[in-house]
Amino acid sequence: MKTILKIVVTCIVMFFGHIQLNAQVTIGVDEPPVAAALLDLKDRVAGADTVSANSGGLVLPRVKLTDKMTLEPFIATTDAAWDAANQAKTKSDHIGLTVYNVIDNTVFDKGIYVWSGNEWKSLQLGSNYIYLPSFNLPWNATSVNLFDIYRQNLNFATNTKYKSSTGAVKISFPEFEFDDVATDFYYVVTYYDPNVLTISGINADGLMTYAKNSALKLPPEGSFINIVMIRKYQ
Repeated sequence: MKTILKIVVTCIVMFFGHIQLNAQVTIGVDEPPVAAALLDLKDRVAGADTVSANSGGLVLPRVKLTDKMTLEPFIATTDAAWDAANQAKTKSDHIGLTVYNVIDNTVFDKGIYVWSGNEWKSLQLGSNYIYLPSFNLPWNATSVNLFDIYRQNLNFATNTKYKSSTGAVKISFPEFEFDDVATDFYYVVTYYDPNVLTISGINADGLMTYAKNSALKLPPEGSFINIVMIRKYQ
């Protein structure tokens, strides 16, 4: 009996020692993982076609996300990990957490989400072009920040005139992300009337500089500019 126990203990020690010595793991075939992978899922060695699996893929955990800005349902906002002293570290520790959200509501669509460190970001394929909504260009100014216009109009929290047919308070546009910064975008003007104003340029922070036609007291009725923002990471 003691001999059997020693063998079992030795096998367990060897098993966990093997895991510690081999930080990179392949699941599905007796082949080493590729150099930069901690975990490599494959059932064959990839050939010229680069295919490494025919029998299946990775099934992500299916969850019901509840709040775009928290890690619920995994970590409740009442947990010690989410208090003022620990929240920043908890958010940072979970960067890259990936799940498949199964509910579709005014905050989330169904699909894959990744925790960015500040919020859940959707990996759904969508348009990376954002057309700015209508706004009044300051006539007696010489510049306007297009990113600020984007934030003010598409963020329900800052747009006091925001209304929704659903009556939902927290509905937001799919293109809008709470931790966007100005340099996440390229800014493009696709049309303006040169008889009304001249656009000097747009810097990396979205600041558009312009000069109005000094012969005009006010812009003519019907004057408009088309402005497109292009998200860089897509």
